[in-house]
Amino acid sequence: MKPLSLIELANELSSLPGISKKNAEKIAYHLANSEDGVGEDLIESIQNVNRKISRCEVCNHLAEAGVCSICSDKSRTKILVVVETPLDIFKFEEMLDFKPFYHVLGGLINVSKKISFEELNIDNLKERASKMNEVILALSPNLEGIVTANYIKEILYDQKVTQLAQGIPLGAAMEYVDEITLKAALENRKEVK
Repeated sequence: MKPLSLIELANELSSLPGISKKNAEKIAYHLANSEDGVGEDLIESIQNVNRKISRCEVCNHLAEAGVCSICSDKSRTKILVVVETPLDIFKFEEMLDFKPFYHVLGGLINVSKKISFEELNIDNLKERASKMNEVILALSPNLEGIVTANYIKEILYDQKVTQLAQGIPLGAAMEYVDEITLKAALENRKEVK
């Protein structure tokens, strides 16, 4: 029989995104069997995150102070990228040649989950956008993302607002492409040179 504390740890670990029950059990056993202080280091790291990380007062990104390092950086390009979560920022920061500012909504409008626009981080979006040369909507290309993007476009009617291109993903077989994706691909088509 497994010790109760090991079962509880595995259950907690499996509640985290991306960790299956089997992987959670492996991690729990590793922590229980490690003699090099891995468990204590992990506990300290988790406690530090809980104590030190909060939301940026400006953009809603993760920060260790009131304002995150991105919002504090005055050398950034006057472009505002609107994203759903802080994880999206990490992706953009790794791949972009330019360094924009960001605005984290904290989700998308979702009628079935009763998430309205009032639940999202929009209080200062119009004010921030007015100081930018462009606002890029980088939201998921699903129904919730489309609804949220349309709502933001209405709010920012007097700003330059662009959206990430949507369409058929690289390597996809046409027979598996749904009608909405195909329509978006046709609308966002580019001239072949």
